[in-house]
Amino acid sequence: MKTLDGQDITHIHARGRAFLMRKTPLQVSEITAEAPEAEYEKFSLALEQVTDELSMLQKQAECENDAALLEVQIFMAMDPDFIDRVRYFIIEKNLSAAHAVKMAAEAFSASLTALGNEHFSERVHDIKDVAERIIMRLTGTRREKTVLPPDSVLVAEELLPSGLIALNRENLRGIVLEQGGATSHVALLAKSYGIALFMNAKDALELISDGDDILLSGKIYVNPDASAPSECDEDLSEFLPPAYTNDGKRIRIYANVDSWESVEQALSMKAEGIGLFRTEFLLMGDGPGRDEEASFELYSRISKAFDGPVTVRTYDVGYDKMVHEGEKPEKNPALGVRGIRFCMSNRELFRTQLRALLRASASKGNIRVMFPMISSPDELDGVLDFLDEVKRELASEGIPYDENIKVGTMIEVPSAAIMSDVLAKKCDFFSIGTNDLMQYTIAVDRASEKLSYLAPPLHPAVARLIAMVVRSASEAGIETCVCGEAAGDERLIPILTGLGLNALSMASVSIPSVVRAVRKTDIGKASLIAGKVLHAGSIKETETLTEESNAETGDRK
Repeated sequence: MKTLDGQDITHIHARGRAFLMRKTPLQVSEITAEAPEAEYEKFSLALEQVTDELSMLQKQAECENDAALLEVQIFMAMDPDFIDRVRYFIIEKNLSAAHAVKMAAEAFSASLTALGNEHFSERVHDIKDVAERIIMRLTGTRREKTVLPPDSVLVAEELLPSGLIALNRENLRGIVLEQGGATSHVALLAKSYGIALFMNAKDALELISDGDDILLSGKIYVNPDASAPSECDEDLSEFLPPAYTNDGKRIRIYANVDSWESVEQALSMKAEGIGLFRTEFLLMGDGPGRDEEASFELYSRISKAFDGPVTVRTYDVGYDKMVHEGEKPEKNPALGVRGIRFCMSNRELFRTQLRALLRASASKGNIRVMFPMISSPDELDGVLDFLDEVKRELASEGIPYDENIKVGTMIEVPSAAIMSDVLAKKCDFFSIGTNDLMQYTIAVDRASEKLSYLAPPLHPAVARLIAMVVRSASEAGIETCVCGEAAGDERLIPILTGLGLNALSMASVSIPSVVRAVRKTDIGKASLIAGKVLHAGSIKETETLTEESNAETGDRK
C-alpha cells in the first residue's frame, strides 16, 4: 500500500480503479502570417463560432452550475483585453491566428496570476479552456472523447472545466489531480456533482498505475490493505440533520447554495436552512439579478422550500466575479471595490436586490439578509441606513415586508473580528467566512503552492479571531455560523464546536460527514482541545491538536 498527500476538496470518501489521463498539449505552428488582416478575420470567425458553441452548450446544460461555468467562459472569450492581445500578436507581430491565440492566452494568464489572489489565478484554467476551443477551430483539430470504465478514479495533471462536464460522470467515483486549487471551477463543479476530488497530489501520474485500487479517504491510498480506513464503506445516508453532539449540544446544519439545483441538493440532505446563498451568480448573463420581479420570485421560491432560515448574502461582486463588463481589474482587487463596497457604489442595483428580498420576506418570515466584506461599524451603519431607506420606500408604496427581518454580517476581515463586540450590537447573527478571514489575517493566497505551509486548515491566529467573534456574539445573544471551507471539513468539527460555534454551513455533499463528526464529538473534551489551540504557539502544534481531536472521536485520517 502507498499513500499520497493532496488537498481534499470535497471530503467525500470514494473507491475505484485508477484511470490515468495524460493530456497531450495542442501543437501550434509558429508560422508567420503573410496577410495579417486576413489572419485576424480568421480569428474573428473562430471566436464567433466558439462563443456560439458555448451559448448552445449553455442552453443545453443539464444543471445551473454547468450553465454558469459556460457563461463565465463566454465572458472570457469576449474579454476586450484578451481580444486586444490577439490582435496585437497578429497585426504587430505577424503571427498566425492560432499562434497569436496561444501567446495571448499565456500573456493574459500571466497577468491574472500576477494579481496575487487565488480567485484570479484559478481563472487561468478558464482562459486555457477557451483558448483551446479557439485553436481547435482554427486548426481543424479535435480531441478524442475520454470514456471512463465503471468505478473509475480519474488521475491527471490537470482537468479543465469543459473536460469534467464532457465526462461520462455516471462511471466516475473520484478525481486525483496534480494541480489546481479549492476555488477553481473544477473544484466547484466536483462539489456540485458530489464527486470526491483531491488536488495538488504531487507526482500522482508517476506513483499511480492504470487499474490500481484507489481509496480516497482523507488521503489517497493506492492498493490499500487492511490498515487503510474503512469509512468509505459506511452508509452515510443515516447521518443527516438534526445533529447533536454525544453529550447533547445541538449544532445547526445549514447549506451553502448558489442555484436552484443546489437548493434541491440541500433539501435532499435535510439541511436545516440556508446559511449562505451566493447571489452574485444571479448577475451573470441573463440571470434574474437585475430584475426585481424575477429576483423576488426566486427568493420567494427558496424561502418557501425551507422551514429554517434562508440567509441571503447580498452581491459579493468584484475581485473574481465577472459582472464588470468592459472594466479592467483593479491593481489590488482583493483589497478593492468588492462585496458591500461594490453594492454601496452601485446603489440602484443594490436597491433592486433589497426590494426583492424584503418583498420575499413577507410570506414566510424566514429570509435573513447578510452583508459581505463589512470592515467597520461605520460601514455597517451606512448599509443599515440604506436598508431602512428601502423599507420606507416599500411602506410608502403599500408593499408588505417582514418588519422584523434579521440582518447579519460576514466576518471575513480581521478588523470585523476585532470590532465584533460593537458589530454584534447592530446585528442579529454573524457568519464567519474562514476562507477570506484566513487570507486577510495571514496575508497568504491559499492557492499558492509555495506558501501552502503557511495556510493550514485552521491557523492558530484565525482560531483566536473565531473565538473572539463567538464570545462577542454570545454576549449579545446572537448566533454565529461558519460558512467557509472549514465548516465542511470533518477534521475541524471538534475544534469548531469546542470554540463555541452553534451553526455550520457547507456544500450539501459535506453534510453527512459533518453530521457524523458532530455526533462523535464530546463538547467537554472538544472545549479542552480548543482551549489548547488558542494557546498554540505554532502551526505544527495546531495540526497536532487537530489530529488528537480526531483520535478522540475515532476519525484518524
